Amino acid sequence: MFEKRKVNPMYFIGLIFLIFPIAYAWGDVDFPVIVGSSFLFGAFYISLLYTRNPLYEKVAWFYMLVYILYMSLERNLQFSLFLFNLSNLLSWHYTEDRWTFRTVSYILALAICLGWAILGPFTWETVVFMFVLHSFALFMFYGGRQEMAKEKMEKQLQEQNASINLLIAENERNRIGQDLHDSLGHVFVTMAIKAELGLKQLEKGNLLAVQQELEDLQATSRKSMMDVRNIVNQLKYRSLEEELLQLQEVFEMAGIDLQVQKELEVSNLSPVLQSNLTMMVRELANNVIKHAEADHACLRFKNLGDQMLVEMEDDGKGFLNQTTTELVSLRNRLSLIHGQVTIESPSRPTLVRLSLPFRKE
Repeated sequence: MFEKRKVNPMYFIGLIFLIFPIAYAWGDVDFPVIVGSSFLFGAFYISLLYTRNPLYEKVAWFYMLVYILYMSLERNLQFSLFLFNLSNLLSWHYTEDRWTFRTVSYILALAICLGWAILGPFTWETVVFMFVLHSFALFMFYGGRQEMAKEKMEKQLQEQNASINLLIAENERNRIGQDLHDSLGHVFVTMAIKAELGLKQLEKGNLLAVQQELEDLQATSRKSMMDVRNIVNQLKYRSLEEELLQLQEVFEMAGIDLQVQKELEVSNLSPVLQSNLTMMVRELANNVIKHAEADHACLRFKNLGDQMLVEMEDDGKGFLNQTTTELVSLRNRLSLIHGQVTIESPSRPTLVRLSLPFRKE
């Protein structure tokens, strides 16, 4: 039922305050009961850090609530501060993003303690003190839950990005395999047939026919080497049209609707410009997929005569705190071809604009 786990030492620091109920009951006839119930509270609290047994968790949790309520209502209202321990568990140990029996019971216990502070025989200083401390506990509880939700979302986004990268790599492997199969498969069959025909002609003593088959075999092998070089070159260079087709697939896998608007024929761009644009567009796309948390995006290509504009717009969270470090890689690439990048709108919508010299093929 219990598992060996690595637990943050901060969970245990709050248990030092269990000395107060023991000291408070010193000399009281109920001293043994107070000491035993306090040690049991600490034992249940620690044990919850090492188990995920549903029934045991309910028993331990409700015992701690009963202990806190009894000590607060019957002994001293300040013992309600042990709700901080439960708040820590809810914020950092239990990561449910919904209301559970733990969350509801914690809120009810807090409400009972604060209600007793108002209705009980306490000074207004005590009431204010209790409300300030428990408000701080609620703030920590809310902040902890928000932080855990953020970490969970970031983890899901990282897993999604990893999945997308795997799919892209798998698609690329399939494409390469298909290219090799289509270009070389029939070549090897042809070479085998030519070699077999040459052997048969050699057996017949027809040397001219053998020479012809060998020449055909040589021509086929040279052509196959050229095909392999072309495939390798295509791996090093991809046209902008091919990149845009792949981006459509990647955005679809990421659940983002991508619209591409072209005011010029990108196939007419020079190979050098296409190569640069492919890398820049890929980086713009990666920023949207991995960081923007967007639902819609639009990629636009505009012709301004001697300049071309590339705009990526999305409805994501954008650049929340701008510094001089955004899009450094893009800035470096553009500086080599005398272009520039500007963030026209930081968020909702986020608009990044690239301007670069325009020259057709």
